[in-house]
Amino acid sequence: MAAKWGQGYAWSPVGTQTNHDFGKLNRVNAAAKLCLLYFDTDIDLTWLGVGSRSPRVSIDFSRNLSSALEIHGAWARLRDVETRRIDAAGNVSTDTRDATSYLLGLCYRYLRARQKEPFDIVYFTPSATLIANLDDRSWSLTPELLYTGITNPELRLRAAGSRAAAARSSARSRTRASWS
Repeated sequence: MAAKWGQGYAWSPVGTQTNHDFGKLNRVNAAAKLCLLYFDTDIDLTWLGVGSRSPRVSIDFSRNLSSALEIHGAWARLRDVETRRIDAAGNVSTDTRDATSYLLGLCYRYLRARQKEPFDIVYFTPSATLIANLDDRSWSLTPELLYTGITNPELRLRAAGSRAAAARSSARSRTRASWS
């Protein structure tokens, strides 16, 4: 449950048809959210009172260190969380306890390299964008050729190649080309 509560989850539409598993029926879910910007750092405080779910509170922050690097952190505290367990014999038991969830990490958004008008070719800009996940060694590479020498339209040739996570088959790698 801790992984599914935090920024965005408290504001989902709630109704018997839309989200029947949100909690007990005919209960009010009083909540509040405060968003702050402090020295270019986004800070969100979220609170959910007693209602159809147990009370909880969270705080998270994010700050861009550069155009391609972000630091992000989050902490949440949930009260009276019910956890169901199944033992080896198939017996189901319910445990109620408080739970804390947190994370801290860096997010590499992308790396983009481009050279405007190389070899003195006017209106021509080649570039390449790399998005990589260092944890599972997956990546996506998009080389691009851009020509803007015609009034109004841009001619853009882009190809994309990717490699799935290391644990998955390398047969999932793919390439595509598109015009825009």
